[in-house]
Amino acid sequence: MFRLEGGSAQEIEKPISEIKDPKQELSIQQKALISGMLQEVSNVTTQYEIQDGERFYEDIFQEGDFASLVQKFKKDPKDCLALGRNNLMAIMADKEMPLSRRQERVRRYVDAFLDLIIKLDRAAFPPAFAEVKRGVPEYIPDGLSDLGSDPETDPKLRNREKIRVDKENIFAQSKELFYEIFSEDLGGIGSSKMKEQFALKASQFVYNKMPYNYKKQDELTRHETSFLLSDITDRELAVCRHHALYSQVLFQAMGLTTRLLKCDVSFSDGRSGGHAVNLFRNNGQWYLMDVTIPDQKDGKAVPFLRSISEEDVDVNKKNYTWTFRRGDGTTCEYKTRNNMHYYIKDNRQPL
Repeated sequence: MFRLEGGSAQEIEKPISEIKDPKQELSIQQKALISGMLQEVSNVTTQYEIQDGERFYEDIFQEGDFASLVQKFKKDPKDCLALGRNNLMAIMADKEMPLSRRQERVRRYVDAFLDLIIKLDRAAFPPAFAEVKRGVPEYIPDGLSDLGSDPETDPKLRNREKIRVDKENIFAQSKELFYEIFSEDLGGIGSSKMKEQFALKASQFVYNKMPYNYKKQDELTRHETSFLLSDITDRELAVCRHHALYSQVLFQAMGLTTRLLKCDVSFSDGRSGGHAVNLFRNNGQWYLMDVTIPDQKDGKAVPFLRSISEEDVDVNKKNYTWTFRRGDGTTCEYKTRNNMHYYIKDNRQPL
């Protein structure tokens, strides 16, 4: 099960007056994004004036806006990040600006957005390491630890390593993916087609970036302390749980509605075993996304994405079995189990 190393509900729910407003640490791009996310505007990235040769957003950022956004972010990180994503998408949709300038602006705003996510995570969901709690929130903040036993436990008795989500390194590893995604004009900001393309590109990136390597798992289970998720990536030690967790971090940063899911998987050729995947919601429909075991199309490995029949999936209360036909003509079955799925919790409540 996932563990969240977080403080008590009182520590998490700080009064807005006590939240540090890092105004001096915020770039002009971050101030614009904060304002857009607060006001629920999707084009602040293209609305500005020039004064003395510098870009100027008139009255766009006020004292206390960061603290106000932290409170909004606690309630629904997904919606806030979706607004930030739409503002990044608006840059390439602005055809009045030369292409080279749009592409250059995308890179600056991507850098600002990814750094802002970390700032919001640390302000809204600060880790407090004295207390370890079970479960996993729907939104995975920077610093969350999951799996494995506590560091002081005899490593010989451990069957899973502890993993710490380190978004600064993860975003550094995946920044070119974000540059590529937001440098395309997919049309229809926030459309289902755009969200699907984001999910597919991120899944393909993780599959290519993190080669599956089950044979080297002893290196992780013998380790006496937490592993950074980015370190597992660099050392090519990844298996399905790392694929699903890394993908979830990327999906969230793209403002997508996704969840982690543990299950059993079996194939018509006899293979079977415990597994970890992602659920992805788009246009009122849930999809199963398997990053570890790709589909086949024209002899090439492509992300496995299939819609599931239930409109309202509640993996906390129900078991599901989904059977799919794969691109190579074989079939596969995914079966959730009560003692295997990740519990979906409200970030604001103690786990």
